[in-house]
Amino acid sequence: MASIRAALDAGADGIEVDAMETADGQVVICHSDLLADHTFRPRLPYRVSDSTYDSLRCVRTGRNGDGNIPLLSDVLDEAGDRIVNIEMKDVKGAKRDRMRSFPNALAAVLRGRDTSNIIVSSFALIDLVDISKALPGVKTGLILDFPGNSERPIWPLSFGFEATYLQNTRENIEKAVAILPTLYSVHPEVFSINEDRIRKIIELDLAIYAWALNESSPSCLPLQDAGFKDAGIITDFVPAMLNIRKSFY
Repeated sequence: MASIRAALDAGADGIEVDAMETADGQVVICHSDLLADHTFRPRLPYRVSDSTYDSLRCVRTGRNGDGNIPLLSDVLDEAGDRIVNIEMKDVKGAKRDRMRSFPNALAAVLRGRDTSNIIVSSFALIDLVDISKALPGVKTGLILDFPGNSERPIWPLSFGFEATYLQNTRENIEKAVAILPTLYSVHPEVFSINEDRIRKIIELDLAIYAWALNESSPSCLPLQDAGFKDAGIITDFVPAMLNIRKSFY
């Protein structure tokens, strides 16, 4: 929660958070299912998806062990009217029924809230199809991989195109919209953006939220002038990106 507050205090237009479902159906904010990736001491050999929320409340996270694993509902309250991009994290090796229960758990958290500033995103198009069924009208965003990376299954099960890490190509964007006509946005890696893909995204009336891995990736900032219905950049380096944005606008 501290990093979320820091981003908001620095002046970010919104936040991007990774969400997953606990064993008792709660939706928490956590980047990895492996607690060892987050815990301070001891490095617990457990999974978020196999743990109840009550058991996670005592887990200390962060470099200094002064953080915790928050509920999505608490993060939404903290964000107020800022944009919140919720990435649905898919748990590798999970059973099929658990994978498919997550959209309903997420919809339960969002139902009754003002979702006008909320975008639900995922690498898996099937997640976006399911959340759109569970919560009609919610904005959805497809995360796209860098062209050249292999288009591999997200899970070791056969869901086909809808559960594949999709490259940022015109064909994939077009096919995704055909499957999910209400798709709101695409989220490509910043260096995979080119004029050809920009034209296709604008033609399909999609918003774009490019993700950058570091503070030296400013090339997508002029996208706000390109004609998209909405555009933004997702980064861990908020102050640096805000300073770069000032040089453009």
